[in-house]
Amino acid sequence: MHRIAPAVALIAAVLVGALVPAVSAQAISTATPEPTDSATVPDESAFVEVAAGPGQPGTIEIDTSTYLPDVTPAPAVLLAHGFGGSKLDLAAQAVHLRDLGYVVLTYTARGFGESGGLISLDSLDYEVADARALVDVLAERDDVIRDGADPEVAVAGGSYGGALALMLGATDPRIDTVVAAITWNDLASALVPNAVRPDAASAEGDTPAPLETDQPGVFKQAWASQLFGAGASPDSACGRFTPELCELYSGLIAGYPLDDGALALLDRSSPASVLDEMTAPTLLLQGTQDSLFGLDQADANARQIDSAGADVKVVWFEGGHDAGGQASGAGESTEETTDAWLAEHLPVDGGSAADDAAGSTFVYSVPSNSTRSAETQEAPSYPGLSGADGVVSTDVPIGGVPTTIANPPGGLPAVITSLPGLGSLLGGLGAAALSAPQPGQTAAFVSAELTDPVTLVGSPSVTVRVSRGSDTVDSDVPTGGAPADSGAVLFVALYTVDGDNRRLVGGTVAPVRIADLAADGTPVSVDVALPASAATFTAGTRLAVSVGTTDALYRSEPAAARYTVDATGVIALPTVPTATTTDAKGVAPAGTLLGIAGVLVIAALLGLVALVRGRRRARIPASSPAIADPAAPDAPPLVLRGLVKNFRNGQRAVDDLSFTVRKGQVLGLLGPNGAGKTTTLRMAVGLLRPDAGTSEIFGETVRTGAAVLTRVGTFIEGPGFLPHLSGRRNLELFWAASGRALSEARMDEALMIADLGPAISRKVRGYSQGMRQRLAIAQAMLGMPELLILDEPTNGLDPPQIHALRGVLRRYAESGRTVIVSSHLLGEVEQTCTDVVVMARGRLIAAGTVAELAGEAGEVTFEVTDGEAALAVVSSLEVEDARLTAATTLRVAPGSVDTESIVAALVAAGVGVRSVVRGRHLEETFLDLVDPGSTVRR
Repeated sequence: MHRIAPAVALIAAVLVGALVPAVSAQAISTATPEPTDSATVPDESAFVEVAAGPGQPGTIEIDTSTYLPDVTPAPAVLLAHGFGGSKLDLAAQAVHLRDLGYVVLTYTARGFGESGGLISLDSLDYEVADARALVDVLAERDDVIRDGADPEVAVAGGSYGGALALMLGATDPRIDTVVAAITWNDLASALVPNAVRPDAASAEGDTPAPLETDQPGVFKQAWASQLFGAGASPDSACGRFTPELCELYSGLIAGYPLDDGALALLDRSSPASVLDEMTAPTLLLQGTQDSLFGLDQADANARQIDSAGADVKVVWFEGGHDAGGQASGAGESTEETTDAWLAEHLPVDGGSAADDAAGSTFVYSVPSNSTRSAETQEAPSYPGLSGADGVVSTDVPIGGVPTTIANPPGGLPAVITSLPGLGSLLGGLGAAALSAPQPGQTAAFVSAELTDPVTLVGSPSVTVRVSRGSDTVDSDVPTGGAPADSGAVLFVALYTVDGDNRRLVGGTVAPVRIADLAADGTPVSVDVALPASAATFTAGTRLAVSVGTTDALYRSEPAAARYTVDATGVIALPTVPTATTTDAKGVAPAGTLLGIAGVLVIAALLGLVALVRGRRRARIPASSPAIADPAAPDAPPLVLRGLVKNFRNGQRAVDDLSFTVRKGQVLGLLGPNGAGKTTTLRMAVGLLRPDAGTSEIFGETVRTGAAVLTRVGTFIEGPGFLPHLSGRRNLELFWAASGRALSEARMDEALMIADLGPAISRKVRGYSQGMRQRLAIAQAMLGMPELLILDEPTNGLDPPQIHALRGVLRRYAESGRTVIVSSHLLGEVEQTCTDVVVMARGRLIAAGTVAELAGEAGEVTFEVTDGEAALAVVSSLEVEDARLTAATTLRVAPGSVDTESIVAALVAAGVGVRSVVRGRHLEETFLDLVDPGSTVRR
């Protein structure tokens, strides 16, 4: 139950460029404010005396608070906080659980806050013993329900508190259920991991993310220094840590491996040492954005709990230490999951707890990518447990050539792939510059484009062959602190590759320590377990395996060295074929949203400055009978009043333009290139501020951010899409930015209009102009807005698509909506629109229905074989007017002469008549309006 770090703080860090390590308050915090909200004040606060520890005289005090529900007796929940925190961090969670009907006991662990003692990292002999003493306190309270002499109690915690919860649950039979979030199984492998799999056999049928232990690893120095710093104190060089832990940390910093004594000490702080005794049903919540405690730690916890015979449910959520402990993307929150688990296993209504066989499903979040929304998927059980089917491996060939890479002296400069607490944020902001490989330190091996999508669930594996360069420093050369050896330290990572863009899969790297490399250059093969994750790789994606010598999260080897590495072969991707999607949302990852939020804050500030500096009173012309009253309840979709726009070069692009668009019209805004059509449309929807005049939509004056704009769909000045995303993903994210539910987008209708077929799932960078145009039209029509504005929509469309678009727009208007189409193609306006506004040189030239502007229906157009001869024949008749509008096109106002007589005269004179059409075309009217005298008259 991990407290969420305020997003505002992270945004502020981005804005000022402070890329410093930061984690959630529950993971690391050195100061905790007192609650200011009276609702979070506990009902009781007290210090509880507990034994100082084995072989130590006296007692220490533990600072506790108790929260009581309205109805007692009730079941109890013991809440444990994260590293560096205190009971105050748990106040909000405690109040929430109290409101659900539980008695809640929070406390500050020894070594922190007002509690006594020294930090022992959740040792069985200290912190776990303290928690058992607090269960004794609950057992003595009359307001806690008891089963005989034992209280009905759950224990819950996140990170540091999560390990405590697991160890207490496994060692105290009074615990009825456990909730543990983003925590560890084996502390030694968490702080000094090695991703080499001793057994290189396939993971087919196994659990998704097996934990590799019992081998020397690579010190996770960046995280460990943050943790040790949280326990610092001016009263002691070791701060509030026990001397034993201080000595252990000092050795690791100096480069010494964990010896047997250090391993035994960390084992006493590891759930792995006791989970074989677990009987309480356990909920494991582990984040997919966590470079401190990866998914492999939760996998190991699940294996042990299942082997012990207890019920276990595993949830991988999109969050973790690198995301402030928070859950994001699709699916329910971790709080909702926890509430449901407690209601099932520790009911407050007097009912019986659920059968141990219930609720052991596996739920995991798959984050959004360039072509898919975030999803929550669920499998019937955690793969590989209790006879359940294990993961299924999908092999992807990886190509490349053996490459020589160098480890610089001191391991600096180091590649930055992740920073403690900021890994997710850096990845979401696309911090390619930070994660770019250092020259000469990294080799890459890349796959071909995937032909089918693959959903990764777990730890990919790849075989890497490594040989030692002849000039590598050997063990006889001191390197400062611990001596060098004949082995190697490498860092292996998986990336998705899209052009020049790379994205780190799993949010971190796999550290590899190879104990011995032959001096003669004979290669050694190791099977590497890459960081576990959940991700979907779409067709067309390429995968890259990176092998490097440094990473800022770890202590690299200090000695200069060269290695030749080769990862060609295959990468095995674990999948869970029995999973089904339970929730999907068009939501960008939390890190991306934080980055967008930062940009929006800057944009808002700049916009405010521009508004203050450039604001001036708009000129509103006198009302005209032709302009509708905006106050009317049936206000028209669009009213433009006296719009004026001058460009800096002195050109007046729009000059005192006014017209009204009414409901149900398909209005064509017609004019030659440069007439001011696009400028007009931009001012109409607030994309450009007029120098004078106003635009009113459904009776509301348009301003930036006006709520009425949600009733408008626009496509102005050509399509603009993110080229590395698919067409579908572009539409989903565009809609998500509106803040409305995806179900309201009417996505299927929009996709039908786009008519892109399978191409909708391809990246937009491969689209033709016509495909981009159709996608833009579909985007404008998302949600089926009441007013649809399209700027030159037929550009790039072929004739069948243009014909289909005409029908779509007509039917759209017939449903009671309104359409505005700008175009310089007269034929398209005539065949598509009911009404026309003609512009030239920024001014309104004419407005009316197509029939009104086309002229009287009595005029007749003849298409003939010889225009000059036809004009001579018709001019000899008593017609009112005759003129050639083209070499073979004759326009006639017949007057009293009937059409049949004209045709007969032409045929008698030997002039062929190809067609006869009553009424004139809009083209002629348009030419007469914008360029009088352009037609040929006789």
